[in-house]
Amino acid sequence: MDVGELQAVIDERYARLDLPSWPDPNPDLASPAEEEYSRVSDPTRYRVVVHRAWLWVEVIAGLDGVTSEALTSRELEGCDEEGRHVRGARLVSTRAGTLTLLVIEHATPSGPGEPPMPGVRVAVGRATSVVASVPACGCDACDDGSQTLLDEVDAAFARVLQGPYVSVTGRGWNAEWHPTGMSYGSEAGADEPPGLDDLFERLREGREVALPEGATAVVSRGWIDGMSSEVSRLRP
Repeated sequence: MDVGELQAVIDERYARLDLPSWPDPNPDLASPAEEEYSRVSDPTRYRVVVHRAWLWVEVIAGLDGVTSEALTSRELEGCDEEGRHVRGARLVSTRAGTLTLLVIEHATPSGPGEPPMPGVRVAVGRATSVVASVPACGCDACDDGSQTLLDEVDAAFARVLQGPYVSVTGRGWNAEWHPTGMSYGSEAGADEPPGLDDLFERLREGREVALPEGATAVVSRGWIDGMSSEVSRLRP
C-alpha cells in the first residue's frame, strides 16, 4: 500500500460530498488588488479543508494497527492560547517509531458580524509540532482556489504517512524534512543553524546528534510502507 492508493479512496469519498469548488481568482500569477489583503469574501467556503481532513482521519483509522480517539475539551483548550478549536482526533499506529498524528479543527474569527473561518491543523507528536495549518491565511489575496487548499491538506497527511518525517524547532525558526522535500522558516532576525542537512540525516537514521541550543526535534517513521491492508475494504 502507498499514499497514492489512499489518495484515490479520499478522492472517491470527497467527490460524493458534492462540496463547493472555485478556481484560482488570480491565475497566471496575477497580482491581487491591495484591498484583497484585508478582505475575506466568504469565510465559510474554507469548510472544504475540514471535510477533506476528516476523510483522511476516517481512512487512516481504518488501517491495520491504527486507533483513533477524540481529543477532550481540555486537550483542545491546551492547543494554543486562542482556545478556538472545535474538535480534534488523535491517531495512533502500532508501527515501531511512529508518533501520534493529531488533527485539529478550528474556527478563526473573521470580523464583526461575520461567520468564523473554518480551518484544520495537522500535527505530529504534540499539537505544537505543526505539519500544516490550512488555510494559512484566508484573505482573498492569498486564495489560490479550492484545489490548492485540498492539495495542501493531502500533502500534510502524505508527509507523515510516507515517513520518515523530521521536524526541528529552535528559537525563532523551524525546519522539516520528509522524503519529498525540505523546508525552513524563521522569524525576522533568526539565523539558519549550520549543518541542517547533516542534522536531518542523523535524526532520520536514529544516530546520536547534538541539537542546536534550545532546539527540539520530532522524528516519526512511516505509517504505511510495506503495509498489506486491502484498499478495497476502505471503499464503502
